Amino acid sequence: MTLLWLDLETTGLNPEQDVILEVAAVLTSDDLHEQDVYSRVLEFPRPLGGMELIFDAMPPEVITMHGSSGLLAESLRSKLTEGRAAAELRKLMYHSWWDGDHTQIPPQFILAGSSVHFDLAFLKRRMPSVVEYLHYRVLDVSSVRTALRTFGVDVEERPEGDKAHRALADVRRSIDDLKELRKNWRLSRRGEFLA
Repeated sequence: MTLLWLDLETTGLNPEQDVILEVAAVLTSDDLHEQDVYSRVLEFPRPLGGMELIFDAMPPEVITMHGSSGLLAESLRSKLTEGRAAAELRKLMYHSWWDGDHTQIPPQFILAGSSVHFDLAFLKRRMPSVVEYLHYRVLDVSSVRTALRTFGVDVEERPEGDKAHRALADVRRSIDDLKELRKNWRLSRRGEFLA
């Protein structure tokens, strides 16, 4: 099983009106060993009415967050469109499994991350061609934490301020979180609690 760990940085929370500024993906095996990496900054949208329209529509905390991380400045310089980024991401996924056999059926990657339903909503709206390669199941690390707490396991919540708000750093943080949960809560590779 191959996991597609993904994080998107966006101009807001609404996939219908907001856009993707940065995408990062890490392909891992189910034992969480990194196989391949993709990380790109996308072009900042430039509407006909001028840049102030986009900035007016963005929440101030998002402008501050992406301004302080340097993402806004990088996005203003980028020429990479959402469509091109989707094609590059699909190529990464395609080449991770294809061995030259034209009869092979492409696998469906399990989307993984933290609160990954947010990223999936943006993929469905902004990069639907990537969704075609995804399994219907997802691995959400924040849900794993919630499930462990429900089972009576004392799981420390990671502070939100610990988040980098840069896509690749956030993806790697999610992978590290799951590794930590497996190690600290003595979960085997098959998910059983160990004595």
